[in-house]
Amino acid sequence: MRIIPYRTVEDKIDGVVITFTDITAAKTLEAKLRKQNDPIT
Repeated sequence: MRIIPYRTVEDKIDGVVITFTDITAAKTLEAKLRKQNDPIT
């Protein structure tokens, strides 16, 4: 999640922009790589 102020052309803050990004694929890949490189298993 990312939250940034929304600025008008006059550089006045007039709200917020909230961005949600699905990171499921990245987290799944990270977990697989960690398991693959784990020296214990």
